[in-house]
Amino acid sequence: TGGQGTGSTGGADIVSGFTSALDNALKGAIQTGKTAETQTATGLSGKGNMSDIATSVEEAKLTLQTVTTVRDRMVQAYQDVMKMSI
Repeated sequence: TGGQGTGSTGGADIVSGFTSALDNALKGAIQTGKTAETQTATGLSGKGNMSDIATSVEEAKLTLQTVTTVRDRMVQAYQDVMKMSI
């Protein structure tokens, strides 16, 4: 019985760790978007370094592409699990 308890706790730890990692990644993606928005606004006002603005916008673009890919794969995994017979 001790092994079963450890196994279920280990599973909960994995889920908790995955949830935490996903939460941190999403918060980072949101922050990247906000930074790009701020840099762009600074550039439109005639201030700021164009190189920094371009880098910031490109980072936001890549982050959005990554988040979209992860979302698509998670939806596909969910659909695959739902197709499994019990």
